[in-house]
Amino acid sequence: MSFTPAILAALSREERTLNLLNNYRERAFRKTWKRINFGAGVAALLVLLGIVGAFGWMKLNVMEVEAAVADAKARYNSINPKISRSMLEDMAAKLIRGYDRIDGVDRRYEPLAALAELTRLTPKDVKLLGVNMESPSAAPQGDGQKAATPPGVLVVDAVVLNSPAGYEAGLSSFLVGLEDSPIFGLPVVHSATLREMVPEGQVYHVVLHLGMKG
Repeated sequence: MSFTPAILAALSREERTLNLLNNYRERAFRKTWKRINFGAGVAALLVLLGIVGAFGWMKLNVMEVEAAVADAKARYNSINPKISRSMLEDMAAKLIRGYDRIDGVDRRYEPLAALAELTRLTPKDVKLLGVNMESPSAAPQGDGQKAATPPGVLVVDAVVLNSPAGYEAGLSSFLVGLEDSPIFGLPVVHSATLREMVPEGQVYHVVLHLGMKG
């Protein structure tokens, strides 16, 4: 009987008396709604903070780029005299003249380098009789200036000292060594004949033309 008033209050009609059950449900609904609103507000705040952070990071990057550009402009403005097209053309002309001088030195020492390389590659059964460097002249260009001097041609006069059965083998070995050289082009046999020499006797006389690699 002690619970009868409470039960009657909980089940009574709300428009006539206090309905405890209905009031409890309403308060629970309001609390749930407040929690939802609070969570949505926190999420919106986090999204806003993320957008603000990304914008600030991009702003810092833009400021760094602008600072680098300003520093480059300041350095360029401090250069005196200013670099112009005519100055670049003068520098290029000086470099070309320097290259021409180096190329001239290289051509003067080319025969010595060729003779040293040829001596190194000559096998024991081959004897050099003479070596001559033929340097072709540069053909003039349309504006009257000379083009770069083309590589020379090395004329090699040699004999293969071997038995008649081994002449071709000795010559082939010599040619293979010349082909592998870093400064010689492909060797060309201009002539090859048998002849008598004193005191060697019969030898295989060959004349080779060796182009120089540019």
